[in-house]
Amino acid sequence: MQEKKAELEELVSDVRDLIKKYASSKEEEKEEKPWFLMPVLGAMMVITLIFIVPRSGGVIGSFIKLPGEYFVFSAGVTDISGIPLNAQLSFIDPDSGVVRNTKSVYDVILSRGIYDIVAVFDSGLIIKMNKAEINSTVGNFMKVDFLLNEDAVRSYAFSTNLEYDNFMITGIAMGNNLKQCPDWDFYNRTCNSEFEWVMKLTPGQGYNLRAPAGNYSFIEVS
Repeated sequence: MQEKKAELEELVSDVRDLIKKYASSKEEEKEEKPWFLMPVLGAMMVITLIFIVPRSGGVIGSFIKLPGEYFVFSAGVTDISGIPLNAQLSFIDPDSGVVRNTKSVYDVILSRGIYDIVAVFDSGLIIKMNKAEINSTVGNFMKVDFLLNEDAVRSYAFSTNLEYDNFMITGIAMGNNLKQCPDWDFYNRTCNSEFEWVMKLTPGQGYNLRAPAGNYSFIEVS
């Protein structure tokens, strides 16, 4: 563990040095610099920030201090009890199309702004939140409950502490019909209204559903 920490501290030190050198080069525009070093320095910094740091597994955030526009986002996805769930996450800049990928137990370096967030779970369920606002570290930003429902072949609900416009659910059908509760009490696992019929399903085939932001639960029934 100490060896791992030492390696991370050395990596962070290198990143800090790269950032300082890059910032200094911007402030000293009048001073002559070897022009061929700047692309190399920029590429090293980008590769380190995008590909190496996010893969250090939730530890790096306690060591590194990033430029003001960037921060370490805690990309945590848990179940209703707070136990981490396995998910592959993608943070997509809707304007540039730039993608940051990580796992649900990793930190990821982002700049503050609007992102489309895609979470792919081991069960094959895909949840996409469109135009989610990310402006702080926000631990465990998504909770997913694959709850048991005696009337359903499969059921699930999700909750997030992010502001977003709408979401899309993609899944492989297990039941013949999909129903939703648009007023779901996530922690008490109760529907404050009624489950509504949404669409006909064919078991084994994929389906997509788009809905505005809200507290939903979905059930697939025979």
